[in-house]
Amino acid sequence: SKLPVIYINTDEAVGETYVAGTMAMQGNSTYTTENTDFYFGDVYLKLRGNSTKYREKAPYKIKLGSSCDLFNMGESRHWVLLANDIDHTLIRNKLVYDFSKAIGASYAAESLNVVLIMNNKYQGVYQLCEQLRVDEERVDIFDWEELAKDAATMITNVKAETEGLNSKDAKTFRE
Repeated sequence: SKLPVIYINTDEAVGETYVAGTMAMQGNSTYTTENTDFYFGDVYLKLRGNSTKYREKAPYKIKLGSSCDLFNMGESRHWVLLANDIDHTLIRNKLVYDFSKAIGASYAAESLNVVLIMNNKYQGVYQLCEQLRVDEERVDIFDWEELAKDAATMITNVKAETEGLNSKDAKTFRE
């Protein structure tokens, strides 16, 4: 293949919950062992998307057994394989991802087209992408959800002390 190849083998059918498997990678003329860390090891994957996960060519969410810098896109355990099943040219998403990066968008996900071989069967060309997540290496933004949990706990503690809430009522109030 002129594209890099990802090989994934599982003992179970991939569905709504993670299934265990193994993953190996093969480079091409651009991605070689001299300039790329290839991942060989445990992987957990599940179907991804809402309506697209039910299409013939399904997208996947991948969680590696350990963090790896796949094809020089940054180190992480969390990745996605977009099927781009609706776009038969396989250009639209890749073009937008690359364009966003080129114009300096504050966060533009890295991506790379790869061939997917799953359980020794050719699945087609997929777009390997960074999983969008709040993380210093991905989308580096303040985690308001964690702050909200901390604030709710503090307010509940004050209310419990001043108004004598029992633990059951305090838990309900905090939630």
